Amino acid sequence: MTLALAKELQLRQGMSETEELRLVLVDFQDAEFGEDDWENVFAETFRMQPEEFYATLNEYTITASPEPWYEGDVVGAGPVMPSEDIRLEDIFSQTS
Repeated sequence: MTLALAKELQLRQGMSETEELRLVLVDFQDAEFGEDDWENVFAETFRMQPEEFYATLNEYTITASPEPWYEGDVVGAGPVMPSEDIRLEDIFSQTS
């Protein structure tokens, strides 16, 4: 779901892969929120409501997890995988 969120940011808002992944992996994680207000922080950070994002998951292939340690369904990884040339240094070194 994290990669699907990043891909939706790229598609809907024209963000680069580095920008989208930084928003998901750094900015949202750094935001201060509690159990009662995470939806507001999600909407402010990603400029979409959580329900809007959840609805986009229907556009992706959902499959049973191939991992033995997780018995649920997961988003198929193919369409949401980042490019091979993206580097963690690029994601985590940018300033917001």
